[in-house]
Amino acid sequence: MGGVATKIYSLKAMEPKDIKALALGLKNGKTAVMATDTVYGIMLAANTRDNLEKLNKIKNNPPNKYAQLLCDLNQAFTLASVDDNFRKAASLWPGGLTIVARSSEEGGKISGVNTIGLRVPASSLILDIIGIIGAPLYASSANLHNRAVCETEAAVLALFNGLVDFIVLDGNRASIPSTVIDLAGEELIVRRAGALEDKIKKLLS
Repeated sequence: MGGVATKIYSLKAMEPKDIKALALGLKNGKTAVMATDTVYGIMLAANTRDNLEKLNKIKNNPPNKYAQLLCDLNQAFTLASVDDNFRKAASLWPGGLTIVARSSEEGGKISGVNTIGLRVPASSLILDIIGIIGAPLYASSANLHNRAVCETEAAVLALFNGLVDFIVLDGNRASIPSTVIDLAGEELIVRRAGALEDKIKKLLS
């Protein structure tokens, strides 16, 4: 995928027309690396399963490796099979919490399996983009398979300029990913500690 003419934005300088252009590009299959409220991430619209494989190719991931979905709150409750624990955990959204849940019928169409990983980010840019697209975003941390996540603007540009269609920069990001909890089984499992582990354990204890 080398040789892409990457459009680079500074988040603080983005105007509504820039956000719309970025969202429409993603809706039409373009790729982006953007700053989130946790780490920098690679994102594609989840309006076709082909984009999941495109994401895996960018990262040199094994085929069929699944990515989390960034979505708004309404989408999350549509895509998951909702129970009391899901509702309690979702009270921590928006923010750095990824919930793995059983897929609803609609969610299964996107995930292709009976579970789905969802996060509602505390990012007005990403939520605006999701609203314009009308679909969630496949998202994964900004790194290549088994390599360190890009924490600085310089690292993002060095790795992804020319590899993806859009880059949105917003300073450096400490490598503190979202907490990942698994509610798909009988008991809560913390798959990745992240920043909200203590809060989620208290909430669901």
